[in-house]
Amino acid sequence: MQGQVAAITVHAMLEGLVRLGLNRTTLTRAIGVDLGDPPPAAARVGSDALGRLWRAAMQQRPDPALATALGLAIPFGAFGFTDYLTGSSYTLGGGFESLTQHLRLVAGGIQLELDAADGLRWVRLHTPGGEDPPFVATEMTVALFVGRFRDGTEGAFRPAFACLRGDAPPGDSPQARLLGVPVRHRSPVAALVLPESMWSLPLRRADPYLHGTLGHSVEGLGLLRSAADELELAIRARLRDALADRGAEMHRVARLLGLSVRTLQRRLASSGRSWSDVVEAFRRDEAVRLLAGPTPLVEITARLGYREQTSFTRAFRRWTGQTPAQWRRSGGA
Repeated sequence: MQGQVAAITVHAMLEGLVRLGLNRTTLTRAIGVDLGDPPPAAARVGSDALGRLWRAAMQQRPDPALATALGLAIPFGAFGFTDYLTGSSYTLGGGFESLTQHLRLVAGGIQLELDAADGLRWVRLHTPGGEDPPFVATEMTVALFVGRFRDGTEGAFRPAFACLRGDAPPGDSPQARLLGVPVRHRSPVAALVLPESMWSLPLRRADPYLHGTLGHSVEGLGLLRSAADELELAIRARLRDALADRGAEMHRVARLLGLSVRTLQRRLASSGRSWSDVVEAFRRDEAVRLLAGPTPLVEITARLGYREQTSFTRAFRRWTGQTPAQWRRSGGA
């Protein structure tokens, strides 16, 4: 069955591409459906419309960094409710937290996972059910964050680096040049990484009345994220300590969640996931986070629950095509 996307997402991309100088008529014909101008907030269209739009855009401008340029070009307000909810927060951290809550409540699309460790704030991108989001979608989203929050903090927003899942282009990274941020390409997880001090930056569009009103609207949407997604978040929240203590067996984590092993297996299977899928994805994301800091490889191996460093090295090479040491030396390039 064909998936669906929010019509406002396709419309926002169209407006951004036109801002980049692409031909509106050609792009509109490629979409093949009437989105409305602006689209109704709840309207959805087939995901193939998004694919047709992107193919038409690449034909006009075959640029490997087009997704990044697009994310920076989409004007504030193009995503309607989501833009105003995020932008009306008091602080940068509040904006990300509000956005995370909103995306968890609204069905479908990219989700965020926020994490803090070693003086850094990580904003990781996922999709419901644990699938890896498409490269184009995550690259555009990272650029959206950079553009939105750089404008919202009057230029004070300066991420430490970004992780993108696409291949590194030859020579200097055009994505890094456009973003003004160091980029680690071919990362197994898409993320934006910020110094801890950035989290409390004030936002210039802060509006407590608007933010409170929109926040209540989020709570009343009734489009709750699936129980399977909530379960995976709960598992990941317990895996960091469990892996470090060599206690990440399914029966122990199930007990921490107040579930039987059979119930946990059944609920994961209903979303097409297995216990090993969840653990593998968490180890992958955690490895990238730890390798960005000074933690010794032997300690990372232990914190990820591997008994031998060779086991960790084999797993990391499978995820990235590089050894952990090569990844660290190259800055993830």
